[in-house]
Amino acid sequence: FFFDNPVGTELSAGCAALVRLSEGYPVVGAGVIEWVRANLLDARLASSRYNMASLSSILPLLDQIAAHTPRLRPHAAAVLVDAFAHEPRADDLEASARLAVKRRLLDSLLHALLLGEALPVLACMRASAPTVDLALLRYFVTELGAMASPPYASRFLRAVVDLLAHRRVEEALRSAEPHTQRAVVDLIGAAHAALDGALDEQCIELHDALLARLAAAGAT
Repeated sequence: FFFDNPVGTELSAGCAALVRLSEGYPVVGAGVIEWVRANLLDARLASSRYNMASLSSILPLLDQIAAHTPRLRPHAAAVLVDAFAHEPRADDLEASARLAVKRRLLDSLLHALLLGEALPVLACMRASAPTVDLALLRYFVTELGAMASPPYASRFLRAVVDLLAHRRVEEALRSAEPHTQRAVVDLIGAAHAALDGALDEQCIELHDALLARLAAAGAT
């Protein structure tokens, strides 16, 4: 199966069997995760695999293994983090295709976050914040605000605050819908309460800027 390195419908056909095997035999899942890593990051394969056609079959397999095999979640998240940080050669993908790939990787990163891998995912986005496309940064932050709910671990909130304190987050959220801005405001408020007000000044400025926009839009 792996010698032929299938993608598309051929891979999809075997996906369910691989997920079941991974549950009973985690070594199978570990092997699949390493195969995914090679497809996304190995220079010999990445130029032909780092695209939406391949990701549409590769990433759901990784997502399902992470969902069904808890002990492999950190390894799956690590592959996603490395894949998101990976920048293919400029002539491998057009700008719009590159953006679509990054957006699909973000969906899998958010899935990993929901499965408990919040800290490495948030660290990945914080490291990417200085250079990532603003549309991708806006998508991640607004999705994070929508899905986050108490009770919050203090380490999670500190990681959230570290991300939101980056100056480009405020820029990214300027064109966000009011209800998504409200969710981010509420998340900052929860962090402020839980961390005894220990927020970065930039994070406080973001909170106040979002509140001002909501007030101007009559959405408070």
